[in-house]
Amino acid sequence: MCPFVHAMLAMLVLSQWSPAVEVVADEDALTSAERVAIERSLSAEFTKALRARGVDTSPKATALKEKNGVVMTELRAVPRLTLRVTVTDKTYSCAATAVDQRVVWTKEVAGSFDEASLEATLSRCVERTVAAFSLR
Repeated sequence: MCPFVHAMLAMLVLSQWSPAVEVVADEDALTSAERVAIERSLSAEFTKALRARGVDTSPKATALKEKNGVVMTELRAVPRLTLRVTVTDKTYSCAATAVDQRVVWTKEVAGSFDEASLEATLSRCVERTVAAFSLR
């Protein structure tokens, strides 16, 4: 394989991927600053949990072809994964949606919480959602 193609593939494999995380909350449940802080925290936690479970998150070469002396590669699409967290006064839900190639998968986890345990509850919600995702 030509060094240029090898370098390009290495860059693609090393590219960072992270899922989209959206936190939706009633005004009574969370302030804007709390919502943004939770969104950032959950995004990092969600990405880490997915990678720990071995969810494939980087583009991979599926085929190398040579045409007229030029080596071309076909890449599989990077999976798109979205976590939507909804928080109301005393309830929450976490819904994860994955699109990998043309396969769509969704898992939702819901429950209630008290104010002191919101962060821990949402962490468990992410863990349960990722566990369900990795078992699909």
